[in-house]
Amino acid sequence: MKLQTRIFFASIDQRSERAAGESACTALVAVIADWFHCNPEDMTIKSQLDSLICEGSVQWRDLCENETYRERFPDKHFDLETVLEAKVCPLSVVSEKSFIGFFHPEGIEEEEGFHFLHGAMSFDNIWDEISKSAQETPRHGDSCVYIVSWNDHFFILKVEKDAYYIIDTLGERLFEGCNQAYILKFDQDTTIMQVPSESQQLDDKPSCDRKEKTDVKEAADESKIVMSTNSDDSMQEDRVPEKNIIYRGKKACKEYIKSFLAAIPIRELQVDVKKGLMASTPLHQRLQIELHYTMSIVPKFEELSSEDLIANNFPPEISGGLPVIGHLLQFSGTESIPLHQKLSSLADKYGPIFTFGLGIPRILVVRSYDAVKDCLNVNDKVFAARPRSLAGEYIGYNNAMLFLASYGDYRRKIRKIVINEVLSSSKLEKLRDVRVSEVKTSIKDLYSLFPITGDQNLDFPVTADHFPVTRDNFPVGGDDISFIVDGDNVIKPKKQPLTEIQVHIAIALVHCLVSGANLDFPVTGGDFQVKVNITNWIEKLTLSLIVKMIAGKSYGRVKKGGNEDEAERFKKDLKNFMSIGFVLWDAFPIPLFKWIDFQGHVKFMKRTFKDIDCVLQSWLDEHVKKRERVNFVEGNEEDFIDVMLSMMSNEDFVDGYSREPTIKATALSMVLVASDTTAIHLNWVMATLLNHRDAMKKVQDELDTNVGRNRWVEESDVKDLIWSNPDTFDPERFLTSQAGVDVRGHQYEFIPFGSGRRSCRGITYATQVTHLAIAHLLQGFDFSTPSDEPLDMKEGLGVTMRKADPIEVFITPRLPSVLYKF
Repeated sequence: MKLQTRIFFASIDQRSERAAGESACTALVAVIADWFHCNPEDMTIKSQLDSLICEGSVQWRDLCENETYRERFPDKHFDLETVLEAKVCPLSVVSEKSFIGFFHPEGIEEEEGFHFLHGAMSFDNIWDEISKSAQETPRHGDSCVYIVSWNDHFFILKVEKDAYYIIDTLGERLFEGCNQAYILKFDQDTTIMQVPSESQQLDDKPSCDRKEKTDVKEAADESKIVMSTNSDDSMQEDRVPEKNIIYRGKKACKEYIKSFLAAIPIRELQVDVKKGLMASTPLHQRLQIELHYTMSIVPKFEELSSEDLIANNFPPEISGGLPVIGHLLQFSGTESIPLHQKLSSLADKYGPIFTFGLGIPRILVVRSYDAVKDCLNVNDKVFAARPRSLAGEYIGYNNAMLFLASYGDYRRKIRKIVINEVLSSSKLEKLRDVRVSEVKTSIKDLYSLFPITGDQNLDFPVTADHFPVTRDNFPVGGDDISFIVDGDNVIKPKKQPLTEIQVHIAIALVHCLVSGANLDFPVTGGDFQVKVNITNWIEKLTLSLIVKMIAGKSYGRVKKGGNEDEAERFKKDLKNFMSIGFVLWDAFPIPLFKWIDFQGHVKFMKRTFKDIDCVLQSWLDEHVKKRERVNFVEGNEEDFIDVMLSMMSNEDFVDGYSREPTIKATALSMVLVASDTTAIHLNWVMATLLNHRDAMKKVQDELDTNVGRNRWVEESDVKDLIWSNPDTFDPERFLTSQAGVDVRGHQYEFIPFGSGRRSCRGITYATQVTHLAIAHLLQGFDFSTPSDEPLDMKEGLGVTMRKADPIEVFITPRLPSVLYKF
């Protein structure tokens, strides 16, 4: 038979050097099962599964250090009861919902010694019970997680209403030679088909071609299944005649377990019985299968009574709190200390876990690996909620924005649309040309600032004789130019006004003469430096990129007036949003004083919202009018707003939000998080490189070596451009001790994109934009600071840690001028 279904691979399995070996599977499946309980709606990606395997391996090694456990299990293959007893993770087994049964091979019950099978629960009976529980699952996303033990091995069975998953940490069980853990998904697209017996010779082990699409055929044998690792497209292409399909849908999972996982050992058992061989393992153990229903033992926050909360000893509260207002005055913004530094200093005083009050609510601050893990992994669902705030009410479309929305069906549905239509890998690949085009347009804008943008000859005669110079005062004269140069600055023309290009050329010549360098003609753009506010350039780029993807508008290709004015106003409004929307002391208002608005923040929010909504409404109106045209074709969506209009009716969408506010709120969420935070990150990257010229030089040398100077760097080049304490700039750390660092929220020492249910799903987009923008900047230009002084690295006071001062630098082109003509 041949199984065609989806397979997802990890990078490693339990036998990897980074893991612990074949004996560790019990600890591994316990850790993974616990993760599924903490993340019931999600399926692990490759880096997550790798991280869980490594974490389970660490827990297994800790068990091995326990002398009592070693005596009970000399082979270090601990049973599930021992792993749970050791509290490897907050997991328990519910015996009432667990099952123990046996495989019933045909004809084997008549053999002597198999009387225990009579009346015993069969695997088929167990599966009927599991299928029934799956149908009773109340809603999509809920699931049952079983740890399955059979034949001295453990794996996970995740049962959902619409799909079953098998998660196995031993690749060898999938096919011979496989050294990667894997996930099999059984859903409506899964098929098991009969293959003609003459196609291939029988093998004892199934095989699997690791290419994108496999079409391996085996002889028709009930004990052999071939895996087909097909993508969605290839699964559609690899259709077989309907008459050959013997199982379809998620029920194929049952047949997979019977005809593949259990087939070979059972066949070996039958052979042994016929030969009269007695195995060291009792017969009933070789046929027994156990499905342990697991659940998390961490109580939900809403289930705790006030007495429970008091008894659980809340973390210490910082001193200085006042009745009603709590510690508002201490976080009022009057101090010029960035928030994260203030919290860090408080942690030094009060410990890694403490609280403070902002009005009525209590804020919890954590600064330790274990505490962060407890919040964002073990208790992820509790911390996924969002309190209502002034920002959400007045400028967040009544909390309809994705990052302000409460944890529920509305957020779940919007998040799914955003991921599928903007942030998925396949969608980002389709939008690659948009990213490249916007970055090149921005590079062209930088180059256009130079007075000479090509190999141009001077348009007036100039020789060294025209320049009698001294270091203190440079009178420069000639038939066609005449002006005074004092140091680097042009003071005034003596005879006639000079063009900008003549001034730049004369200054360049003066620099050459003062330094003793030869005059080299023709003059190129590389002979000049131009002062640029690189912060503004970065902000314009990141805004142009996301607006193009969301609304199809070209903020990066505008002239004076029109979209440029709109773009500048919108950029200013977004900054206002981030500055006022994430002010800590206004986030949780005191109900009694909410409407008094002492500091005028509510008034400012309302004014900001009015300006932002005006822009978003214009985007929406343009798209609605486009869809009303006679020649509009449904399905030819070009951007995210088009997609949302096609997916949503004019009626209420969900939770009382209507279509227009939902679309505008979601569009604003995407624009904010993709433009502002990405711009802040890029700004800090450039600032840090400018203060570490040796590192910048290494990057440029690497670009020259791997890409060259005859073409621009591309996204496909990034994989070849590889670059310990957190306050030290040390990019080389990622080449050595922390080369395998994970930034997706699973290594809690470093979580730039957050972790858990509320983690940033735009990590792939942000990484692509960062690589592309920085690579183009450093390849295209040389940078220097005024007077070659280091930049001030002072941080702003906002939650997003914007750099206090913009970056102003001198830039010089470093590539042939033809490459800047996009």
